[in-house]
Amino acid sequence: RAILLPWIKSAGPKDELDSWNRTIKYSFATFLQELANVATLDALQNILGEHTKAINWLNEVYTFIIEYNEVYAFRDYAIIPNQSGIFQKLTPDTLHLEDKDANIPDEFLDILETLGDNWRTKLIHRAVKLPGQNIEKKGLPLVSNRINELIAKDEFSRRADKLKVIVD
Repeated sequence: RAILLPWIKSAGPKDELDSWNRTIKYSFATFLQELANVATLDALQNILGEHTKAINWLNEVYTFIIEYNEVYAFRDYAIIPNQSGIFQKLTPDTLHLEDKDANIPDEFLDILETLGDNWRTKLIHRAVKLPGQNIEKKGLPLVSNRINELIAKDEFSRRADKLKVIVD
């Protein structure tokens, strides 16, 4: 309260807020939309600079969202980076956790991408922390099954690079 009165005197009455030509009143929704507009982990890192790791900063934002029961934000705003670093909304159709007990080696993700099914766009960035959230997990057995499905298709047998995909 001691800070509020001088701020009101400095900012002026509510009807003068527009005269500042800046947003004085900043809502949580505005913050979330601006974060979503950043769009990628790399772009956020450029904004934050070299002294703050973007992923650590995001994890602090996520902690705040969870602690204050604002978890709708994960569903409504594209603020969670996938493993390609692109921000996405957290819905059952868009993002999944990588199962810590059945980690997916990068080599398997590379094979899937070569086969036309890029799971890095479907998996939450490995350094993201979302404690207490009920998020579907995907692990190595599921990836292995998906690779087997894709190589069993006729299209795969007609590929000129089929041996390279399997051997590499």
